[in-house]
Amino acid sequence: MLILRLIYSKIEIVMMLKNILFVALVIAVNVNAQISVNVDSVLFPQTLTGTRDSFLVAVKNNHSQSSALKIRNLKNVYKLSDTLLTIAANDSAIVWIKYQPNQNVIDKDLIFIFSADSTIGSIISVTGSGRFGDDYDTTTFNLYDSQLKNVLTSLVTNHRSLGYNT
Repeated sequence: MLILRLIYSKIEIVMMLKNILFVALVIAVNVNAQISVNVDSVLFPQTLTGTRDSFLVAVKNNHSQSSALKIRNLKNVYKLSDTLLTIAANDSAIVWIKYQPNQNVIDKDLIFIFSADSTIGSIISVTGSGRFGDDYDTTTFNLYDSQLKNVLTSLVTNHRSLGYNT
């Protein structure tokens, strides 16, 4: 039990440090508003697993010279139409964010748009949720690990097990 508490405490510390880093990064990136985007966050509607939804984002270069930008995200359920952009001075470009869920959970991610020297950039928060489209969606939605195991166990409690020859 003590080991579980220590692991849980370490997870809490990591999550807290992650949140602090995110806030520091947002403050640092927003100080240099040479690049702007038309949205700060994207919320995809609930999407069936195996299907795809997409959202268009306009990235504007407010600087007096062209900017070469990199675009990165963390989760594989989100794909970007471009990962490298060169935008002329006072011009804009379009990037598509594509969401294709693979489980019935809420997927949160960050999209980082930044220059090679990291002096300019922007961040977009992205959220989507997947669903299987079956009766188990409501009982298992956004559950992981032991919570998911407990729900699945309760679903099969008192079921009739049939053998191979039945």
